[in-house]
Amino acid sequence: MRIIIGILAVVAIVLLAVWAVDVDVTGDVELPEVEVSAEGGEMPAVDVNTVDIDATMEEESVTVPTLEVQEEEVEVPVPNIDVEAPEEDTTAEEDNL
Repeated sequence: MRIIIGILAVVAIVLLAVWAVDVDVTGDVELPEVEVSAEGGEMPAVDVNTVDIDATMEEESVTVPTLEVQEEEVEVPVPNIDVEAPEEDTTAEEDNL
């Protein structure tokens, strides 16, 4: 069920992105003439208009379930790690490399 909801959310985001962007391309597109040196070519003028989104926060009253948690103490195995530092300095010296 979560996978279906996830897929629907992705589809909704993609559809929103497609709806929210309006791209207008003006001008002619010309490919450059290729010779010994590349010449010519013109990039088109692009005008992109997006929707204006205003997001605000407001307080709403909603009914939510409450949950009572009961705790009890139980014994469980946990890892115990002992670390001992080396007794002597084992740093390599340049002469011994």
